[in-house]
Amino acid sequence: MMKFRYLLMVLFISSSLFSSTINELRNDNNYLSGYGEAESYEQANKKALQDLISQISVQVEANFTDMYEEKNGTLTEFTQSIVHTYSNTTLKNVQSKVDERSKPGKVIVLRYIEKDNLTDLFAARKRKIIDYTKTAIKAEQELRIGDALKNYYWALLLLRSHPDNNNIECSFEDERDFTLITALPDRIEKIFSFLSFDISGNYYDPTDEKRTVKLDVKCNDQNVQNLDFSYYTGDNWSRNVTVKEGIGMVEFYDEKAKSIKDIYLKIEYKYFNRIFDNEIRDVKEDTNHPEFSSSRMKVYSEKQFPEKKISANLQVEIAPANENIDKEIYEGIIKEILVAIDKKEDEKIKHLFTLKGYETFQKIIKYGNATLTDENFSLYTTKVNENVIVRPIPMLFSFPENDRQFIEKLSFIFNEEQKIESITFTLSEKAISDILDKNEKWGTLN
Repeated sequence: MMKFRYLLMVLFISSSLFSSTINELRNDNNYLSGYGEAESYEQANKKALQDLISQISVQVEANFTDMYEEKNGTLTEFTQSIVHTYSNTTLKNVQSKVDERSKPGKVIVLRYIEKDNLTDLFAARKRKIIDYTKTAIKAEQELRIGDALKNYYWALLLLRSHPDNNNIECSFEDERDFTLITALPDRIEKIFSFLSFDISGNYYDPTDEKRTVKLDVKCNDQNVQNLDFSYYTGDNWSRNVTVKEGIGMVEFYDEKAKSIKDIYLKIEYKYFNRIFDNEIRDVKEDTNHPEFSSSRMKVYSEKQFPEKKISANLQVEIAPANENIDKEIYEGIIKEILVAIDKKEDEKIKHLFTLKGYETFQKIIKYGNATLTDENFSLYTTKVNENVIVRPIPMLFSFPENDRQFIEKLSFIFNEEQKIESITFTLSEKAISDILDKNEKWGTLN
């Protein structure tokens, strides 16, 4: 009996100590804390985090005055929505106290942080803002404009969720430090101003009532390596088209295809369909997003082009080879295949492939709804052992259930009998050159 009374006394004292510790922390002006009480730990912890968010929001609210746009909510609600974007990452690392004894059937959770350490709470996000900015700078230098816009914009979203948003700086290529709250929008606007879209091909197929327009896409007069855009079809906006090495394609059908004057474009810069970062996702869902009206452009169609199919005057030229390769034979085969692709006459070229090669053709070309991008093809050959590789053959792909169209360059691989045994996506010229320079057994580039 004495042992039982002793046990009750110990439990009572322990419970009181837990309760006392939690109450002391809640009343300590050196801490910010969030209190949660529920039947399970998960529910109590969620309430405690939400309460802590409210307390932190009070501390940093003044920092977001410039970001707040009065619509349906208050500045306090706006600030809380921003601080909430930290709840799935940083806030999980703040300290906690759990009391499961003082109230039978209830769990009490206290999440707390020292006020002096509040700055540390936002340090990780600041580092990520800088990292996204530097990644964007590198992408812009390499003319990967789509990657540059995406990373500049994501850095801007995170920056607008940081309480020190007016003071965070980063050095750019000239090694000067710029305040990002003004520098990031400026970089995005400048990229839009440097972009140019020029029509270099305009082909009309009266049988299918389809018009294909080839665009040369440049930034500061240099070929853009990647970029996504959509265009107005006459009824709606298209799915995204991905620019590859300075080439973009647009297609029109039916009445709109018969005569085309101006082409209206929307440049992608948010890339919300490619978010992999939970912090970006949280900020996207819980805060407003800056818009850039200069992302909309118009391409003027002043030059007159002949009304013809691409295959009507298709030219294939293979650069002279140093090896014993009869380039005329391969020029003729490639031209026959490209004409058949444009006319959708696959069966007529089946004899040019091995069984496996034709299966690959069906999977890549037919299933991918591949179309030609030009009427002039300047190609090269590479000989690897007894195989001859003809490349690069650019095509526009529109795979089913894909949210974008994209251009890729193909390599056709011929066996000893000059039949195509495989089709692959082509490495960049730089990558191929690096491989051949490092190891001659891969073959000879011609």
